[in-house]
Amino acid sequence: LAAFDNVQTVRLESRLRTLQVPTLIVWGTDDIYFPVKWSRWLADTIPGTRRRVELERARIFFPEERSAEFNRELRAHWSV
Repeated sequence: LAAFDNVQTVRLESRLRTLQVPTLIVWGTDDIYFPVKWSRWLADTIPGTRRRVELERARIFFPEERSAEFNRELRAHWSV
């Protein structure tokens, strides 16, 4: 599973730091490939971050597995 690293994300850091659009970060706490610490890093890096949400016990495919919760967060974000 060497393909699951964050090298590419970190390389984009300088560009992410200029992102001013309202940004919602939703993350599953039980994602085995992308730890929650990366959601915190993104929130700290992207100036446009408006909200960061951790879905407890959600895994990598949470938009499908937990669609009601995910869609609720999206709708709330879009309604602002």
